[in-house]
This record gives sequence, structure tokens and C-alpha cells, in this order.
Amino acid sequence: MILSMTFQCRLFFISAALGAAGGFIYTVISCTDIYRRRKIIRYALDMIYWLMFAMAVFLCMLCVNRGEIRPFSILGIALGMIIYHMTLDRYMRNILTFIYKIASKLLSTLIEIVLTPIKLLMFPLKKILFNVKKLAKSSKV
Repeated sequence: MILSMTFQCRLFFISAALGAAGGFIYTVISCTDIYRRRKIIRYALDMIYWLMFAMAVFLCMLCVNRGEIRPFSILGIALGMIIYHMTLDRYMRNILTFIYKIASKLLSTLIEIVLTPIKLLMFPLKKILFNVKKLAKSSKV
């Protein structure tokens, strides 16, 4: 099927935007602490990412181009990822790392707030149980 020049340009830019979005999502995944800790988790997340990205590319090509994959659309995806990596990746990593640190501190503070009443209730129970245990040991002897 012969495509008009405007449609081909639009398809190329859609492909480039899809590549940049894929690069951003990969940055989001790779900035998490879970990603850095264990190699097996990193490999599993990479596998899941690439399967999901391939599915997104397939669905995009199916909706936009009736399932036809053209060389310039693959080039657009690759260029979108490369341009994102060369321009925005470093800034987004800094921003996401900052957001993850703040979210981690907020989450730990929230957990501490929720657990404080439970700890306060457990303190007298521990004393009572300790005294009961002590009485049980002394009565055995």
C-alpha cells in the first residue's frame, strides 16, 4: 500500500515518541532500589519490560499502520530511544531518585506513625506476659 508523505512523517514521529516513552519507562524501572540489589530481579524486570515494550510497539503499529512494520518506523523507535537517552535520561534519573528518596522517607514515617500505637499497646502486654512466664517457671520448681 502506498502511503502519503504526511502519513509517513506522522508514523515516523509516532514511532520516535513511542521510543522516547519506552526509554522513559526503562529509566523509571532502572531507578528503583529493587533493580539494583539482585541480578535475577534485574533480569526478570528487563525481560518483562522488553516483552511489554514489544507488545506496545506491536499494538501501536496495528492501530496506526494496520500492522505493517516499516523500516523507518523501527528507525524512529530507535532514534526516539537514543535521543531520549542522550538528552533527558540524566535529568530524569536525578529527578526520579529524588522522588524515590522522598517517597521512601514518607512511607517509613507513615509506617512508624501507624505502628506506634501498636507498640504502645504491646509494651504493657510484654510486661504482663514476662511476669506470667516468670511465675510459671517459679511454680514448676
